[in-house]
This record gives sequence, structure tokens and C-alpha cells, in this order.
Amino acid sequence: MRQPGYFWHNIGNPSDQWWQYLLKTGQIATSFDCQPGDQGEKILRNYIKGDTVIAYARKFGALGSGIINNPDSYRLIAAGSKDDLADGHYLHRLQIDWKCTVPNIESAINPALLLEKYGIFHPRSTSVSIDPQRARRLIADMQIAPSSAK
Repeated sequence: MRQPGYFWHNIGNPSDQWWQYLLKTGQIATSFDCQPGDQGEKILRNYIKGDTVIAYARKFGALGSGIINNPDSYRLIAAGSKDDLADGHYLHRLQIDWKCTVPNIESAINPALLLEKYGIFHPRSTSVSIDPQRARRLIADMQIAPSSAK
């Protein structure tokens, strides 16, 4: 069994409405085919207790970090349900305990700064591991900056 690690997690829909929903509900999500056993489910089920996830929005940057405390909280929500805010996309869900977050998507740490200051390249897929030392440095700076930490 692997040790907990640090991961980018691309939130998929780069809108503030979606980001606020993920914060409010304490979730991360994936899409793919939105079917049992697809790549979206595999990605979320790959997280283990203690993993630190840094949320990322395409074109905006790093949004915040949280801890996976209950990897068994995975669920596939029904298309058309009250929690389906993306017309049948991003139906795979996993609970996350958000620790520090930006208050809105426009306040994200931009990709150029992530590379320049932290040596961290933006994720090229939904979930990508991050060097632990670089991730810890980024998280420490995020905790110092104004946030909506829970």
C-alpha cells in the first residue's frame, strides 16, 4: 500500500459557480463517461486516506488544498439529480476536507506563478502527483494569503 501523497486535481468546469459548489459540499469531482467503473471512478478511488489534493482550474490556476479523510465516500450521482449542476458531467464525487482555499476562481494562483515560484507545472490530466516539498511550499503560502479556509 502506498503512503499518502500530494496531487493536483483538475476541477473540470472552470467556473466560479462550480468552484463554490465544490467548496460548499466538500467534494471533488470527475467526469469521463460518468459510468460505473470508468476512468473518472478509477481516479477518485485511487485517492487514499491522508492524500492532499490541490484543486486546479484550467486557465486560472491553483484554488486550494484539502485532505482526503474518507476515501470510501466515493459515489456516482444520478444525471438530472439536484447535485447534477453540469448537465450530466462531473457525476463522480468524493468527499474532501478543504483546508485552505481561495474565495473565488479569479483569485487562483496563476499557472505562470506556479511554475516560476514553485517549479510546479499545471496538471496535464485530471489527477497528477506533485513533488511533496514543492506542494508543501505552495500550501504554506496559500495558508498565509487571504482565503476562505474552513
